[in-house]
Amino acid sequence: MRHRADILLILALCAAQAGAAPLNLAQDIDGNGVLETDGSILRRSFPSPGAGGAVSFRFAFLTAEGSGGLPDVFRVRLTDHAGGVLGEINGHVRSPFFHSPFTLYDFAAPDVPGPLVLPAAPGGLGVNARFNNGAIGWLEHTFTLGAGATGTLRIEFLVADALDRSFDSALAIDDVALRDASGALTPLHNGGFEFGSDGWTFLGEGGVTFGVFDEFDGSIDLAAPEGKTFAIIATAGEAPAPGGAALLIVALLRAGRRR
Repeated sequence: MRHRADILLILALCAAQAGAAPLNLAQDIDGNGVLETDGSILRRSFPSPGAGGAVSFRFAFLTAEGSGGLPDVFRVRLTDHAGGVLGEINGHVRSPFFHSPFTLYDFAAPDVPGPLVLPAAPGGLGVNARFNNGAIGWLEHTFTLGAGATGTLRIEFLVADALDRSFDSALAIDDVALRDASGALTPLHNGGFEFGSDGWTFLGEGGVTFGVFDEFDGSIDLAAPEGKTFAIIATAGEAPAPGGAALLIVALLRAGRRR
């Protein structure tokens, strides 16, 4: 019965953070002249591991925009105690209509094909989300710290719709870790989201989950690359086909059978 206990534990952890409506950003985040609309943010602060140290994480970009829609975006920033940017990575969905200076993510051949769904659940998203064009990732990135990276640092993950509010995009995050100049791990509580949202702040639509599912058979197509759970932030838009709750139950049972 170990698998059943694991499932109950995951659901209990997820219940620690409820989803909410996405933020009305009304900003041109990528500087291409097109306003970003709905968006969500995940952030936290932590003591710097010191000059020569590093902050690393894994991420996956999901979308329903595809290559023929609008350039939905994500951005990850590491900042110092005064808000100065120490490092940034970003991305956008390919669009035939608008350019973006952010890094191109072409969903013509995603790592995980769609359609993917994430039903609303306690501790996760507050609405059903559908990612028709799949996911790119899991990818890993490391910010290396310079001499000025002292005191308290903050990492912020952001995802946003461009121009419309019609099709979901999301950023999944896991395995956030700190290392000192020698490469040794330094303490960071709940960097893998195994304790739900503890230590993290979600703004908008987001939470902790154990998988993003195949729309048709409920199998887990995007699972945590480390541990059992990961965080996801999303825009709100296109809902999946009816039966989101049933998909969640099927996925739980499939997860249990694999253990």
